[in-house]
Amino acid sequence: MSFFSKLKKSLFPVEESKSDIEKRNFFNIRCGDILTYYGEDYVVSATFIYEDGDFKWYSYGFKDLEENQKFLSVVEDDSLELVIWEEIIIPVNEPISSTFSHSGKSFNQTEHGMANVTRTIESGKKSQFRTEYWDFEAKDGEMLSIEKAGGSLTVSIGKSVKDFEIEILPGS
Repeated sequence: MSFFSKLKKSLFPVEESKSDIEKRNFFNIRCGDILTYYGEDYVVSATFIYEDGDFKWYSYGFKDLEENQKFLSVVEDDSLELVIWEEIIIPVNEPISSTFSHSGKSFNQTEHGMANVTRTIESGKKSQFRTEYWDFEAKDGEMLSIEKAGGSLTVSIGKSVKDFEIEILPGS
């Protein structure tokens, strides 16, 4: 049991079902919630809702106690797909090609598109922007994502995780 889980149980011994707190799932995580992943606690600092036509997916920015930022993407297509992403700094040439190399590994493009994004930060402030995205996957299943918003490129490396590996605790 994580530190935040123990603290919550000691401070709030009332059963959650009796409280007004909405039970969290991968589609309603909010800023301030706690994600526990392999015994480490992370605080959700931003939520992102991506919409590409009728298709919608979610991403959550979260930080550990040292302020290290990661992201959890949540996609429900034929099944639930969860990926933990870490931003990396590497040179990217435009136009983006259908293959990408990083750390001696070749990644093949699996998706490319445009999405409208709604971002909510800890203060509750919302903003909207449009992003172009490219998703890549290596033969070993490792993923790479490139997003272009406002003229700048962001590159992230990701790995799939299972739903039972992440515990969600409501922050409020």
